[in-house]
Amino acid sequence: DRDVTGVQTCALPICRLSDVDMQEFARAKDLPDADLRIAVAEGSPGIAACIDLDEFKTRRALMLAAFDCAAGLKPFSDWVQQSESFTNSRTEKLESYLKLAYGLLEDILRGMLGRVPAKHRDVDARITKIAESVTFSWIERAMRHLDELVIMVRRNIQKTAALDAMIINLRNP
Repeated sequence: DRDVTGVQTCALPICRLSDVDMQEFARAKDLPDADLRIAVAEGSPGIAACIDLDEFKTRRALMLAAFDCAAGLKPFSDWVQQSESFTNSRTEKLESYLKLAYGLLEDILRGMLGRVPAKHRDVDARITKIAESVTFSWIERAMRHLDELVIMVRRNIQKTAALDAMIINLRNP
């Protein structure tokens, strides 16, 4: 618009690539662990190319341990042992884990509905076990707890204590 002064912006739709396009991209870039990268990236070639899969798997393992415990599949003592490195790390931010947790809950819900995980296909058996152990109400409560943690993160909460509380509340409705 020639009558507009100052900064002009253009809104472009951000499109996700199809799985076929992502596979072609991964093949062209010779990406290792392409299937996992494609699932995690959800159609974003930039994420597929740049994600640190070791870090991703470590973070995911911690959140899966939290959900295993919260679903009553493992004792709380297993969670305490799993979370020790997270507790001692000053650089790990809870936000990174919460985003991952939402994706895991989505896949747990998919498992409850008899569908395969969308994002965490490589740990399908573990997700299925959790899905078989929980109810829809449990997933709703887990989502609410995650939503509360997202808000509390801004208040500089104790990250491990917050996850402990979530697990205890989900174990004991």
